[in-house]
Amino acid sequence: MARYCEYCGLSLGPNDTQCPNCGAPAPAVEAAAPAPEAKQNSIPRTIEELKSFCREHNMPLAQMRFFIGQDYPDARAFGIYRDYTGDYVVYKNKADGSRAIRYRGPDEAYAVREIYLKLKDETARRRGGVGSGTSVRSSAGVIKKRAGIFSAPIWIAIAVVLAFSFIRPSHSSRPNSGYYRYDNNYYYYQGGDWYYYNSSMLDWVAADIIDQELRTHYDDYYTSSYYHEDFGIEDFSDTSYYDPYADEDDSSDDWDYDYDSWDAGDTDWDSDW
Repeated sequence: MARYCEYCGLSLGPNDTQCPNCGAPAPAVEAAAPAPEAKQNSIPRTIEELKSFCREHNMPLAQMRFFIGQDYPDARAFGIYRDYTGDYVVYKNKADGSRAIRYRGPDEAYAVREIYLKLKDETARRRGGVGSGTSVRSSAGVIKKRAGIFSAPIWIAIAVVLAFSFIRPSHSSRPNSGYYRYDNNYYYYQGGDWYYYNSSMLDWVAADIIDQELRTHYDDYYTSSYYHEDFGIEDFSDTSYYDPYADEDDSSDDWDYDYDSWDAGDTDWDSDW
């Protein structure tokens, strides 16, 4: 059966242990994968495609602190550019002005995908109900000021309605691909399937049963699209389950956001990524 590199799409020989084009290791190659041309319509693969994608979604990139095609020198910035050697560089400038390099190499598609997923991660995090706690407190405060005009039963009924209205953030139509932390365990969601990290086996396994709480309120437990070493687990993308194209069919609604109101102040600018 034909095999294709999941990063650059090159057709691989049966004895290839790594991609001869981008160097991706053989474990990252999907067997019996459909021709990659049929799967590469959603995620941008070049800097210019990513710029077009951002324009189509009306993203104010400078306000969002994303610099596509720019080697931006100042603090608090994510970016991608091609350097004088021809390599593509994906970086993060932290709050103290230091730079963390996410990727440096010749594979433009891989580099673009890294910054694309970070952009998606930041957008999804803001759509996940940030500030819902403030809504609860402010709403309760308004009712307390007016409590004198209501009888006790009415006040209790209104309080219950408000609690159920604000206690949960609004959910996206389905979980975002990425890591979730629930009941002291890590889960990963992709393409309609859940996986969990088995701490006894020190490996990821398919999750046949998911608690209703996680299924219903997944946004509450969403952690990141990206792996972080401080998770203390294995990177899901190193497993045979991982499919980099699993979110190719995501609706464009996943990117719906009032970007003009973007405030980058709550981004974790001190971490490496």
